[in-house]
Amino acid sequence: MGDLGHARKGRHLSRRRFMGMSACAAAGLVVAVPLSAFYAYFVLAIDRFVLEMEGSSSELVDELMDIEYRKTTGQPSTPGIKS
Repeated sequence: MGDLGHARKGRHLSRRRFMGMSACAAAGLVVAVPLSAFYAYFVLAIDRFVLEMEGSSSELVDELMDIEYRKTTGQPSTPGIKS
């Protein structure tokens, strides 16, 4: 009978550990899933901002090159670049 009592006590402790680990895993998921969504949103927002900055910098370089071309040649604008 003594061995049976230890087995039951062992199962009870195992069940408590499992429930404790399940609660920790659930709490971790409750935190991780929303944070993962926010992370994806902010990465997307940063990527859009970077693309906008690249486009703006490209336009700025084109304008600066057009100004330099007009200065050096005296022509109204660079051929192939629309103002």
